[in-house]
Amino acid sequence: PTPNPQPQPHPNPHPNPHPHPATSPPSPPLPFRRWTPPLGVDLDSVGSYVDHHPTIFVSIAAYRDPMCHATIRNALEWSSHPSRLVFGVVQQNAEQDLGCLHTEKPCEKDPEQLLCKYRGNIRVDVVPAAEARGPTFGRHRADSMYNGEFYALQIDAHMYFVDGWDEECIKQFKAARNDYAILTTYPNEAKRTPNVKHGVTNLTTTPAICNGKFLDDGMLRFQRAVDVKPDPGIVGTGDQPMLQPWWAAGLSFSRGHKLVRVPYDCCTPMTFNGEEFSMAFRHWTHGYDHYTFRRTVALHLYFRPKPPPLFLENAARFPGLRGKSARRLEHIFGMAPLHKALEFDKTDLHKYGVGSRRPLSKLLRVFGVDLEKRTVRNHCRGVLNARFHKALSKYLRLDQKGIDYTKVPDNIGTEW
Repeated sequence: PTPNPQPQPHPNPHPNPHPHPATSPPSPPLPFRRWTPPLGVDLDSVGSYVDHHPTIFVSIAAYRDPMCHATIRNALEWSSHPSRLVFGVVQQNAEQDLGCLHTEKPCEKDPEQLLCKYRGNIRVDVVPAAEARGPTFGRHRADSMYNGEFYALQIDAHMYFVDGWDEECIKQFKAARNDYAILTTYPNEAKRTPNVKHGVTNLTTTPAICNGKFLDDGMLRFQRAVDVKPDPGIVGTGDQPMLQPWWAAGLSFSRGHKLVRVPYDCCTPMTFNGEEFSMAFRHWTHGYDHYTFRRTVALHLYFRPKPPPLFLENAARFPGLRGKSARRLEHIFGMAPLHKALEFDKTDLHKYGVGSRRPLSKLLRVFGVDLEKRTVRNHCRGVLNARFHKALSKYLRLDQKGIDYTKVPDNIGTEW
Protein backbone atom coordinates (compact mmCIF):
# COMPACT_ATOMS: atom_id res chain seq x y z
CA PRO A 1 0.00 0.00 0.00
CA THR A 2 1.12 3.54 -0.75
CA PRO A 3 1.11 5.83 2.30
CA ASN A 4 -0.93 8.96 2.58
CA PRO A 5 1.50 10.82 4.83
CA GLN A 6 0.11 12.39 8.00
CA PRO A 7 1.81 15.54 9.27
CA GLN A 8 3.58 15.00 12.58
CA PRO A 9 5.29 17.64 14.70
CA HIS A 10 8.97 17.71 13.84
CA PRO A 11 10.96 16.25 16.77
CA ASN A 12 13.71 18.86 16.55
CA PRO A 13 12.38 21.82 14.54
CA HIS A 14 14.94 24.14 13.07
CA PRO A 15 15.07 27.41 14.98
CA ASN A 16 12.67 29.86 13.44
CA PRO A 17 14.35 33.24 13.02
CA HIS A 18 11.00 35.07 13.11
CA PRO A 19 9.26 35.83 16.44
CA HIS A 20 5.64 34.79 16.92
CA PRO A 21 3.38 37.80 17.42
CA ALA A 22 0.22 37.60 19.52
CA THR A 23 -2.07 38.14 16.53
CA SER A 24 -1.99 36.57 13.09
CA PRO A 25 -0.49 38.93 10.51
CA PRO A 26 -2.15 39.37 7.11
CA SER A 27 -1.23 36.95 4.34
CA PRO A 28 1.64 38.14 2.11
CA PRO A 29 0.35 39.61 -1.18
CA LEU A 30 0.54 37.46 -4.29
CA PRO A 31 3.52 38.46 -6.45
CA PHE A 32 1.88 37.28 -9.70
CA ARG A 33 -1.30 38.46 -11.37
CA ARG A 34 -3.66 35.53 -11.88
CA TRP A 35 -4.04 34.60 -15.56
CA THR A 36 -7.43 34.88 -17.24
CA PRO A 37 -8.30 33.51 -20.69
CA PRO A 38 -8.60 35.96 -23.60
CA LEU A 39 -12.03 37.54 -23.93
CA GLY A 40 -14.41 35.45 -26.04
CA VAL A 41 -12.13 32.39 -26.11
CA ASP A 42 -13.45 29.01 -24.98
CA LEU A 43 -11.44 27.99 -21.92
CA ASP A 44 -11.39 24.36 -23.07
CA SER A 45 -9.45 25.36 -26.19
CA VAL A 46 -6.75 27.32 -24.39
CA GLY A 47 -3.21 26.00 -24.06
CA SER A 48 0.24 27.17 -25.10
CA TYR A 49 2.93 25.33 -27.09
CA VAL A 50 6.74 25.43 -27.18
CA ASP A 51 8.49 23.99 -30.25
CA HIS A 52 5.18 22.35 -31.25
CA HIS A 53 4.92 20.60 -27.85
CA PRO A 54 2.04 21.41 -25.47
CA THR A 55 3.36 23.09 -22.35
CA ILE A 56 3.06 21.69 -18.82
CA PHE A 57 2.71 23.92 -15.76
CA VAL A 58 4.40 22.18 -12.81
CA SER A 59 3.13 23.43 -9.46
CA ILE A 60 5.20 22.94 -6.29
CA ALA A 61 4.48 24.32 -2.81
CA ALA A 62 7.61 23.62 -0.75
CA TYR A 63 7.90 24.14 2.99
CA ARG A 64 11.54 24.16 4.17
CA ASP A 65 12.23 21.16 1.95
CA PRO A 66 15.91 20.63 1.04
CA MET A 67 14.82 18.41 -1.88
CA CYS A 68 12.92 21.15 -3.70
CA HIS A 69 15.78 22.02 -6.06
CA ALA A 70 16.53 18.33 -6.69
CA THR A 71 12.89 17.67 -7.58
CA ILE A 72 12.88 20.46 -10.17
CA ARG A 73 16.18 19.21 -11.58
CA ASN A 74 14.91 15.61 -11.70
CA ALA A 75 11.74 16.67 -13.54
CA LEU A 76 13.84 18.52 -16.12
CA GLU A 77 16.39 15.72 -16.44
CA TRP A 78 13.90 12.95 -17.15
CA SER A 79 11.41 14.83 -19.31
CA SER A 80 11.46 14.21 -23.04
CA HIS A 81 11.05 17.92 -23.76
CA PRO A 82 12.26 20.02 -20.80
CA SER A 83 11.66 23.30 -22.63
CA ARG A 84 7.90 22.65 -22.42
CA LEU A 85 7.98 22.67 -18.59
CA VAL A 86 7.02 25.84 -16.72
CA PHE A 87 7.39 25.69 -12.93
CA GLY A 88 5.38 27.63 -10.38
CA VAL A 89 7.27 27.20 -7.11
CA VAL A 90 6.27 28.57 -3.72
CA GLN A 91 9.44 28.53 -1.62
CA GLN A 92 8.60 28.83 2.09
CA ASN A 93 12.01 28.83 3.77
CA ALA A 94 13.78 30.06 6.86
CA GLU A 95 16.97 32.01 6.34
CA GLN A 96 19.28 29.01 6.69
CA ASP A 97 17.31 26.63 4.42
CA LEU A 98 18.48 25.39 1.03
CA GLY A 99 16.60 27.20 -1.73
CA CYS A 100 14.56 25.76 -4.58
CA LEU A 101 16.99 27.26 -7.12
CA HIS A 102 20.10 25.87 -5.44
CA THR A 103 22.82 24.62 -7.81
CA GLU A 104 26.12 22.85 -7.18
CA LYS A 105 28.03 25.67 -8.87
CA PRO A 106 27.12 29.29 -9.58
CA CYS A 107 25.27 29.60 -12.89
CA GLU A 108 27.90 31.98 -14.29
CA LYS A 109 30.49 29.23 -13.85
CA ASP A 110 28.35 26.40 -15.26
CA PRO A 111 25.32 27.71 -17.16
CA GLU A 112 24.53 24.22 -18.50
CA GLN A 113 23.27 23.07 -15.11
CA LEU A 114 19.57 22.36 -15.63
CA LEU A 115 18.34 24.90 -13.10
CA CYS A 116 20.51 27.50 -14.81
CA LYS A 117 19.71 26.51 -18.38
CA TYR A 118 15.94 26.61 -17.73
CA ARG A 119 15.91 29.37 -15.12
CA GLY A 120 13.56 31.42 -17.32
CA ASN A 121 10.99 28.61 -17.01
CA ILE A 122 10.94 28.67 -13.21
CA ARG A 123 8.65 31.19 -11.49
CA VAL A 124 9.31 31.47 -7.76
CA ASP A 125 7.18 33.02 -5.03
CA VAL A 126 9.42 33.52 -1.98
CA VAL A 127 7.52 33.42 1.32
CA PRO A 128 9.26 33.50 4.71
CA ALA A 129 8.73 30.20 6.55
CA ALA A 130 7.19 32.04 9.49
CA GLU A 131 4.42 33.32 7.18
CA ALA A 132 3.53 29.87 5.82
CA ARG A 133 0.06 28.58 6.69
CA GLY A 134 -0.14 25.06 5.39
CA PRO A 135 -0.50 23.26 2.05
CA THR A 136 -3.67 25.00 0.84
CA PHE A 137 -2.04 28.38 1.48
CA GLY A 138 1.02 27.37 -0.57
CA ARG A 139 -0.88 25.72 -3.38
CA HIS A 140 -3.28 28.64 -3.74
CA ARG A 141 -0.24 30.82 -4.33
CA ALA A 142 1.23 28.30 -6.77
CA ASP A 143 -2.01 28.28 -8.77
CA SER A 144 -1.65 32.04 -9.22
CA MET A 145 1.48 31.45 -11.33
CA TYR A 146 -0.39 29.47 -14.00
CA ASN A 147 -0.17 31.35 -17.29
CA GLY A 148 -2.27 29.48 -19.85
CA GLU A 149 -0.14 26.33 -20.17
CA PHE A 150 -1.83 23.41 -21.92
CA TYR A 151 -1.45 20.89 -19.10
CA ALA A 152 -1.01 21.22 -15.35
CA LEU A 153 0.93 18.95 -13.00
CA GLN A 154 0.81 19.38 -9.22
CA ILE A 155 3.49 17.60 -7.21
CA ASP A 156 5.19 17.60 -3.84
CA ALA A 157 8.70 18.98 -3.39
CA HIS A 158 10.33 15.56 -2.87
CA MET A 159 9.73 13.49 -6.01
CA TYR A 160 11.57 11.35 -8.54
CA PHE A 161 10.44 10.95 -12.15
CA VAL A 162 10.67 8.17 -14.71
CA ASP A 163 12.31 8.70 -18.07
CA GLY A 164 9.93 10.41 -20.49
CA TRP A 165 7.38 11.14 -17.79
CA ASP A 166 5.96 14.15 -19.64
CA GLU A 167 5.14 12.15 -22.77
CA GLU A 168 3.82 9.31 -20.60
CA CYS A 169 1.43 11.63 -18.75
CA ILE A 170 0.11 13.07 -22.01
CA LYS A 171 -0.21 9.66 -23.61
CA GLN A 172 -2.27 8.31 -20.71
CA PHE A 173 -4.37 11.48 -20.55
CA LYS A 174 -5.24 11.23 -24.24
CA ALA A 175 -6.08 7.55 -23.84
CA ALA A 176 -8.78 8.47 -21.30
CA ARG A 177 -10.62 10.25 -24.15
CA ASN A 178 -11.89 12.67 -21.52
CA ASP A 179 -10.75 16.30 -21.61
CA TYR A 180 -11.98 16.65 -18.02
CA ALA A 181 -9.86 13.77 -16.73
CA ILE A 182 -7.55 14.27 -13.75
CA LEU A 183 -4.86 11.62 -13.39
CA THR A 184 -3.93 11.43 -9.73
CA THR A 185 -2.67 9.14 -6.96
CA TYR A 186 -0.52 8.79 -3.89
CA PRO A 187 2.65 7.68 -5.71
CA ASN A 188 4.70 4.72 -4.58
CA GLU A 189 7.71 5.17 -2.31
CA ALA A 190 10.78 6.10 -4.34
CA LYS A 191 13.69 4.52 -2.54
CA ARG A 192 12.50 1.45 -0.68
CA THR A 193 13.65 -1.23 -3.18
CA PRO A 194 14.62 1.13 -4.95
CA ASN A 195 11.52 1.68 -7.05
CA VAL A 196 13.24 4.15 -9.37
CA LYS A 197 16.86 4.53 -10.43
CA HIS A 198 18.23 6.68 -13.24
CA GLY A 199 14.71 7.28 -14.53
CA VAL A 200 13.80 3.59 -14.66
CA THR A 201 11.20 1.95 -12.41
CA ASN A 202 10.53 -1.74 -11.85
CA LEU A 203 6.91 -1.17 -10.81
CA THR A 204 4.17 -2.89 -12.79
CA THR A 205 1.23 -1.84 -10.60
CA THR A 206 -0.46 1.51 -10.05
CA PRO A 207 -1.75 2.93 -6.73
CA ALA A 208 -5.48 3.70 -6.58
CA ILE A 209 -7.35 5.79 -3.99
CA CYS A 210 -10.59 4.05 -3.10
CA ASN A 211 -11.44 4.63 0.56
CA GLY A 212 -11.75 7.40 3.13
CA LYS A 213 -12.54 8.10 6.76
CA PHE A 214 -13.94 11.04 8.71
CA LEU A 215 -11.58 12.10 11.46
CA ASP A 216 -12.18 13.64 14.88
CA ASP A 217 -11.96 17.15 13.44
CA GLY A 218 -14.92 16.32 11.17
CA MET A 219 -12.90 16.37 7.96
CA LEU A 220 -12.88 13.51 5.42
CA ARG A 221 -9.42 12.07 4.89
CA PHE A 222 -8.67 9.66 2.04
CA GLN A 223 -6.87 6.49 3.06
CA ARG A 224 -3.66 5.06 1.68
CA ALA A 225 -3.67 3.96 -1.93
CA VAL A 226 -3.85 0.29 -2.89
CA ASP A 227 -1.66 -1.10 -5.67
CA VAL A 228 -3.65 -2.55 -8.56
CA LYS A 229 -3.06 -4.04 -12.00
CA PRO A 230 -5.84 -2.69 -14.20
CA ASP A 231 -7.76 -5.49 -15.92
CA PRO A 232 -6.94 -5.05 -19.65
CA GLY A 233 -10.20 -6.75 -20.57
CA ILE A 234 -12.11 -3.92 -18.87
CA VAL A 235 -9.84 -0.87 -18.88
CA GLY A 236 -8.16 -1.61 -22.22
CA THR A 237 -4.86 -3.01 -23.40
CA GLY A 238 -3.19 0.33 -24.17
CA ASP A 239 -2.43 3.45 -22.16
CA GLN A 240 -5.89 3.99 -20.65
CA PRO A 241 -5.93 5.24 -17.05
CA MET A 242 -8.48 3.77 -14.64
CA LEU A 243 -11.31 5.61 -12.93
CA GLN A 244 -11.22 6.00 -9.16
CA PRO A 245 -13.40 8.11 -6.84
CA TRP A 246 -10.87 10.31 -5.08
CA TRP A 247 -7.96 12.69 -5.59
CA ALA A 248 -4.44 13.23 -4.22
CA ALA A 249 -2.70 16.58 -3.84
CA GLY A 250 0.85 15.23 -4.26
CA LEU A 251 0.49 14.03 -7.86
CA SER A 252 -2.22 15.39 -10.15
CA PHE A 253 -2.15 15.80 -13.94
CA SER A 254 -4.88 17.49 -15.97
CA ARG A 255 -5.58 20.07 -18.62
CA GLY A 256 -4.62 23.57 -17.55
CA HIS A 257 -8.21 24.77 -17.54
CA LYS A 258 -8.78 22.80 -14.34
CA LEU A 259 -6.65 25.36 -12.44
CA VAL A 260 -8.76 28.21 -13.78
CA ARG A 261 -12.11 26.59 -12.98
CA VAL A 262 -11.12 25.00 -9.68
CA PRO A 263 -8.32 27.02 -8.09
CA TYR A 264 -7.20 26.29 -4.55
CA ASP A 265 -9.26 28.08 -1.91
CA CYS A 266 -7.78 31.41 -0.84
CA CYS A 267 -8.97 31.15 2.71
CA THR A 268 -8.40 27.79 4.40
CA PRO A 269 -5.07 28.38 6.17
CA MET A 270 -3.49 25.67 8.35
CA THR A 271 -5.68 23.04 6.66
CA PHE A 272 -4.35 19.54 6.05
CA ASN A 273 -7.12 16.95 6.53
CA GLY A 274 -9.67 18.96 4.54
CA GLU A 275 -7.43 19.74 1.56
CA GLU A 276 -8.00 16.69 -0.64
CA PHE A 277 -11.66 15.96 -0.06
CA SER A 278 -12.61 19.61 -0.63
CA MET A 279 -10.72 19.73 -3.91
CA ALA A 280 -12.12 16.33 -4.97
CA PHE A 281 -15.70 17.48 -4.32
CA ARG A 282 -15.11 20.75 -6.16
CA HIS A 283 -13.46 19.00 -9.13
CA TRP A 284 -16.40 16.63 -9.45
CA THR A 285 -19.08 19.33 -9.24
CA HIS A 286 -17.21 21.30 -11.92
CA GLY A 287 -17.40 18.25 -14.22
CA TYR A 288 -13.97 16.65 -13.74
CA ASP A 289 -13.33 12.93 -13.22
CA HIS A 290 -10.54 11.26 -11.24
CA TYR A 291 -8.39 8.48 -12.67
CA THR A 292 -5.31 6.69 -11.41
CA PHE A 293 -2.33 6.44 -13.76
CA ARG A 294 -2.05 3.34 -15.92
CA ARG A 295 1.72 3.27 -15.37
CA THR A 296 4.04 4.97 -12.91
CA VAL A 297 5.27 8.43 -13.91
CA ALA A 298 6.72 9.64 -10.61
CA LEU A 299 7.58 8.39 -7.14
CA HIS A 300 7.51 10.04 -3.75
CA LEU A 301 10.07 10.12 -0.95
CA TYR A 302 7.97 9.37 2.13
CA PHE A 303 10.75 8.23 4.43
CA ARG A 304 13.89 10.28 5.07
CA PRO A 305 16.55 9.77 7.76
CA LYS A 306 16.22 13.44 8.66
CA PRO A 307 12.75 14.67 7.68
CA PRO A 308 12.36 18.41 7.17
CA PRO A 309 10.19 20.59 9.43
CA LEU A 310 6.47 20.85 8.75
CA PHE A 311 4.14 23.83 8.66
CA LEU A 312 2.73 22.73 12.03
CA GLU A 313 5.66 24.47 13.69
CA ASN A 314 3.74 27.68 12.89
CA ALA A 315 0.59 26.57 14.76
CA ALA A 316 1.27 28.87 17.72
CA ARG A 317 1.78 31.79 15.36
CA PHE A 318 -1.66 31.30 13.80
CA PRO A 319 -3.90 30.11 16.66
CA GLY A 320 -7.44 29.11 15.76
CA LEU A 321 -7.01 29.21 11.98
CA ARG A 322 -7.29 25.44 11.54
CA GLY A 323 -10.72 25.33 13.23
CA LYS A 324 -11.96 28.40 11.34
CA SER A 325 -10.87 26.84 8.05
CA ALA A 326 -12.70 23.62 8.93
CA ARG A 327 -15.82 25.68 9.64
CA ARG A 328 -15.50 27.33 6.21
CA LEU A 329 -15.36 23.91 4.56
CA GLU A 330 -18.37 22.72 6.57
CA HIS A 331 -20.28 25.74 5.30
CA ILE A 332 -19.22 25.27 1.67
CA PHE A 333 -20.30 21.62 1.56
CA GLY A 334 -23.34 21.85 3.81
CA MET A 335 -21.85 19.61 6.50
CA ALA A 336 -23.33 19.32 9.98
CA PRO A 337 -21.08 21.78 11.83
CA LEU A 338 -18.72 20.56 14.51
CA HIS A 339 -17.26 24.06 14.68
CA LYS A 340 -20.56 25.97 14.92
CA ALA A 341 -19.36 28.69 17.26
CA LEU A 342 -16.39 29.69 15.13
CA GLU A 343 -16.49 32.72 12.86
CA PHE A 344 -14.82 32.03 9.51
CA ASP A 345 -13.54 33.91 6.50
CA LYS A 346 -16.37 34.33 3.98
CA THR A 347 -14.22 35.74 1.17
CA ASP A 348 -15.21 34.56 -2.33
CA LEU A 349 -17.32 31.63 -1.13
CA HIS A 350 -18.91 31.33 -4.56
CA LYS A 351 -15.57 31.30 -6.38
CA TYR A 352 -14.12 28.62 -4.12
CA GLY A 353 -17.33 26.70 -3.58
CA VAL A 354 -18.95 23.78 -5.38
CA GLY A 355 -19.41 23.89 -9.14
CA SER A 356 -22.63 24.12 -11.10
CA ARG A 357 -21.98 21.41 -13.69
CA ARG A 358 -22.98 18.56 -11.34
CA PRO A 359 -24.90 18.77 -8.04
CA LEU A 360 -23.00 17.81 -4.91
CA SER A 361 -26.02 15.78 -3.80
CA LYS A 362 -25.41 13.42 -6.75
CA LEU A 363 -21.81 12.80 -5.68
CA LEU A 364 -22.96 12.02 -2.15
CA ARG A 365 -25.51 9.49 -3.40
CA VAL A 366 -23.34 7.78 -6.04
CA PHE A 367 -20.22 7.53 -3.88
CA GLY A 368 -22.02 6.88 -0.59
CA VAL A 369 -20.95 9.91 1.43
CA ASP A 370 -23.13 10.96 4.39
CA LEU A 371 -22.10 14.41 5.58
CA GLU A 372 -24.56 14.30 8.50
CA LYS A 373 -23.37 10.99 9.97
CA ARG A 374 -19.87 11.50 8.55
CA THR A 375 -19.55 8.12 6.90
CA VAL A 376 -18.18 7.14 3.47
CA ARG A 377 -18.47 3.95 1.42
CA ASN A 378 -15.40 1.83 0.74
CA HIS A 379 -14.93 1.51 -3.04
CA CYS A 380 -11.75 -0.58 -2.99
CA ARG A 381 -13.34 -3.80 -4.17
CA GLY A 382 -14.81 -2.12 -7.24
CA VAL A 383 -11.61 -0.26 -8.02
CA LEU A 384 -9.44 -3.36 -7.63
CA ASN A 385 -11.62 -5.47 -9.94
CA ALA A 386 -12.09 -2.49 -12.35
CA ARG A 387 -15.89 -2.72 -12.12
CA PHE A 388 -15.94 0.84 -10.82
CA HIS A 389 -14.30 1.88 -14.10
CA LYS A 390 -16.56 -0.34 -16.18
CA ALA A 391 -19.75 0.91 -14.55
CA LEU A 392 -18.99 4.61 -15.02
CA SER A 393 -16.88 4.86 -18.18
CA LYS A 394 -19.80 3.92 -20.42
CA TYR A 395 -21.44 7.24 -19.51
CA LEU A 396 -18.61 9.39 -20.89
CA ARG A 397 -20.06 12.25 -22.92
CA LEU A 398 -19.73 12.10 -26.71
CA ASP A 399 -17.92 15.46 -26.65
CA GLN A 400 -15.36 13.87 -24.27
CA LYS A 401 -16.00 16.48 -21.59
CA GLY A 402 -16.62 14.36 -18.53
CA ILE A 403 -18.95 11.59 -17.50
CA ASP A 404 -22.64 12.42 -17.85
CA TYR A 405 -23.91 11.77 -14.33
CA THR A 406 -27.47 12.70 -15.30
CA LYS A 407 -27.57 9.20 -16.79
CA VAL A 408 -25.82 7.43 -13.89
CA PRO A 409 -28.18 5.65 -11.46
CA ASP A 410 -27.78 6.67 -7.82
CA ASN A 411 -27.41 3.01 -6.82
CA ILE A 412 -24.72 2.24 -9.41
CA GLY A 413 -22.40 1.31 -6.56
CA THR A 414 -24.14 -2.06 -6.40
CA GLU A 415 -22.42 -2.89 -9.71
CA TRP A 416 -19.07 -2.97 -7.96
